[in-house]
Amino acid sequence: MLIPVSLFRVPYLPPQYVPRQILENAMVRSGFPQVAFCEAGGGYGKSMAVAEFLHTQVDYAIWYPLEQLRDISLFSFVENLLCAIEVVLPGVTGQLGNHFHELQRSVSAAEFEASLYKWFLPTLQQQLAQVEQRWIFVLENYHR
Repeated sequence: MLIPVSLFRVPYLPPQYVPRQILENAMVRSGFPQVAFCEAGGGYGKSMAVAEFLHTQVDYAIWYPLEQLRDISLFSFVENLLCAIEVVLPGVTGQLGNHFHELQRSVSAAEFEASLYKWFLPTLQQQLAQVEQRWIFVLENYHR
Protein backbone atom coordinates (compact mmCIF):
# COMPACT_ATOMS: atom_id res chain seq x y z
CA MET A 1 0.00 0.00 0.00
CA LEU A 2 1.73 3.16 -1.18
CA ILE A 3 0.50 6.41 0.31
CA PRO A 4 0.46 9.87 -1.32
CA VAL A 5 3.95 11.38 -1.39
CA SER A 6 2.61 14.64 0.05
CA LEU A 7 2.24 12.84 3.40
CA PHE A 8 6.04 12.47 3.60
CA ARG A 9 6.59 16.21 3.75
CA VAL A 10 6.60 18.22 6.96
CA PRO A 11 3.14 19.74 7.50
CA TYR A 12 2.73 23.46 6.98
CA LEU A 13 2.00 25.49 10.07
CA PRO A 14 -1.52 26.92 10.13
CA PRO A 15 -1.85 30.74 10.09
CA GLN A 16 -3.18 30.76 13.68
CA TYR A 17 -0.26 28.65 14.96
CA VAL A 18 1.31 29.99 18.16
CA PRO A 19 5.10 29.42 18.12
CA ARG A 20 6.48 27.28 20.96
CA GLN A 21 9.79 29.09 21.43
CA ILE A 22 10.66 27.26 24.65
CA LEU A 23 10.20 23.87 22.95
CA GLU A 24 12.13 24.95 19.87
CA ASN A 25 15.00 26.21 22.04
CA ALA A 26 15.04 22.88 23.93
CA MET A 27 15.17 20.97 20.63
CA VAL A 28 18.04 23.14 19.37
CA ARG A 29 19.96 22.66 22.65
CA SER A 30 19.54 18.89 22.34
CA GLY A 31 22.18 18.95 19.62
CA PHE A 32 20.26 16.74 17.18
CA PRO A 33 20.47 13.39 18.99
CA GLN A 34 20.08 10.19 17.00
CA VAL A 35 16.75 9.45 18.68
CA ALA A 36 14.44 11.86 20.49
CA PHE A 37 10.87 11.57 21.71
CA CYS A 38 8.35 14.39 21.93
CA GLU A 39 5.71 13.01 24.25
CA ALA A 40 2.43 14.50 25.54
CA GLY A 41 -1.27 13.80 25.39
CA GLY A 42 -3.40 14.14 22.30
CA GLY A 43 -4.01 17.72 21.16
CA TYR A 44 -1.02 19.29 22.93
CA GLY A 45 0.62 20.34 19.65
CA LYS A 46 3.53 17.87 19.49
CA SER A 47 3.38 17.44 15.73
CA MET A 48 3.13 21.18 15.10
CA ALA A 49 5.99 21.95 17.53
CA VAL A 50 8.21 19.41 15.75
CA ALA A 51 7.10 20.78 12.36
CA GLU A 52 7.99 24.32 13.50
CA PHE A 53 11.45 23.13 14.54
CA LEU A 54 11.99 21.31 11.25
CA HIS A 55 10.93 24.31 9.15
CA THR A 56 13.42 26.57 10.92
CA GLN A 57 16.37 24.33 11.83
CA VAL A 58 16.78 21.45 9.37
CA ASP A 59 17.74 21.31 5.69
CA TYR A 60 15.67 18.21 4.87
CA ALA A 61 13.07 16.30 6.85
CA ILE A 62 11.42 12.99 6.08
CA TRP A 63 8.00 12.90 7.76
CA TYR A 64 6.61 9.38 8.12
CA PRO A 65 2.97 9.51 9.28
CA LEU A 66 2.43 6.27 11.20
CA GLU A 67 -1.22 7.09 11.88
CA GLN A 68 -1.85 6.83 8.13
CA LEU A 69 0.05 3.54 7.97
CA ARG A 70 -1.55 1.61 10.80
CA ASP A 71 -1.94 -2.13 10.17
CA ILE A 72 0.58 -2.45 7.36
CA SER A 73 3.06 -5.22 6.71
CA LEU A 74 6.82 -4.96 7.12
CA PHE A 75 7.08 -4.98 3.33
CA SER A 76 4.71 -1.99 3.03
CA PHE A 77 6.51 -0.14 5.82
CA VAL A 78 9.87 -0.45 4.07
CA GLU A 79 8.36 0.27 0.65
CA ASN A 80 6.87 3.51 2.00
CA LEU A 81 10.12 4.30 3.81
CA LEU A 82 12.00 4.12 0.50
CA CYS A 83 9.36 6.30 -1.13
CA ALA A 84 9.59 8.86 1.69
CA ILE A 85 13.37 9.05 1.42
CA GLU A 86 13.23 9.39 -2.35
CA VAL A 87 10.65 12.23 -2.11
CA VAL A 88 12.81 14.30 0.24
CA LEU A 89 16.33 13.19 -0.78
CA PRO A 90 16.06 12.23 -4.48
CA GLY A 91 18.64 9.71 -5.66
CA VAL A 92 19.82 8.67 -2.20
CA THR A 93 18.26 5.21 -2.32
CA GLY A 94 19.79 4.50 -5.73
CA GLN A 95 18.90 1.00 -6.92
CA LEU A 96 17.73 -0.16 -3.50
CA GLY A 97 14.08 0.05 -4.54
CA ASN A 98 14.67 -2.39 -7.39
CA HIS A 99 16.69 -4.71 -5.15
CA PHE A 100 13.97 -4.52 -2.51
CA HIS A 101 11.22 -5.61 -4.91
CA GLU A 102 13.38 -8.33 -6.44
CA LEU A 103 14.22 -9.64 -2.98
CA GLN A 104 10.55 -9.70 -2.00
CA ARG A 105 9.61 -11.66 -5.14
CA SER A 106 12.41 -14.21 -4.94
CA VAL A 107 12.49 -15.45 -1.33
CA SER A 108 10.15 -16.66 1.40
CA ALA A 109 8.69 -14.22 3.94
CA ALA A 110 11.15 -15.38 6.62
CA GLU A 111 14.14 -15.04 4.25
CA PHE A 112 12.85 -11.63 3.16
CA GLU A 113 12.72 -10.37 6.75
CA ALA A 114 16.17 -11.81 7.53
CA SER A 115 17.61 -10.15 4.40
CA LEU A 116 16.11 -6.81 5.41
CA TYR A 117 17.99 -6.85 8.71
CA LYS A 118 21.18 -8.46 7.42
CA TRP A 119 21.75 -6.58 4.17
CA PHE A 120 19.07 -4.14 3.08
CA LEU A 121 18.69 -1.83 6.08
CA PRO A 122 22.48 -1.62 6.76
CA THR A 123 22.99 -0.70 3.09
CA LEU A 124 20.29 1.97 3.32
CA GLN A 125 21.89 3.29 6.49
CA GLN A 126 25.26 3.57 4.72
CA GLN A 127 23.70 5.49 1.85
CA LEU A 128 21.91 7.87 4.22
CA ALA A 129 25.14 8.46 6.15
CA GLN A 130 26.68 9.88 2.95
CA VAL A 131 24.14 12.70 2.73
CA GLU A 132 26.03 15.91 3.49
CA GLN A 133 23.04 18.13 4.23
CA ARG A 134 21.49 18.15 7.69
CA TRP A 135 18.39 15.95 7.58
CA ILE A 136 16.10 14.28 10.07
CA PHE A 137 13.61 11.43 9.98
CA VAL A 138 10.37 11.83 11.96
CA LEU A 139 8.06 8.95 12.87
CA GLU A 140 4.92 10.88 13.58
CA ASN A 141 2.30 9.43 15.95
CA TYR A 142 4.45 6.57 17.23
CA HIS A 143 2.64 4.91 20.15
CA ARG A 144 4.76 2.72 22.40
